[in-house]
Amino acid sequence: LSPAPTASSGCAWDPSGQYLAVCTASSPNSLSVYKLNRLTYVLQRVALVTTAQNGGLIQSVRWSPSGTYISIANSGAGTVACAIAAFN
Repeated sequence: LSPAPTASSGCAWDPSGQYLAVCTASSPNSLSVYKLNRLTYVLQRVALVTTAQNGGLIQSVRWSPSGTYISIANSGAGTVACAIAAFN
């Protein structure tokens, strides 16, 4: 991965197998999306989102079946938060 995350708490390929979403379990929480170069097999980051919801750690990431949306879930301070982000 370029650049590589410091600590990952989850990852998921999009339905096309072209993008990999990686969430980090460090401060600050973030969601990175990497694109796979199918000729060199190198993953290059194309998007980075830093989250600050409820101060918790991101625990899971999932793509919608269409690959248009990414959902993340985190928990902390006795609460659970979910977010959905559009990706294009």
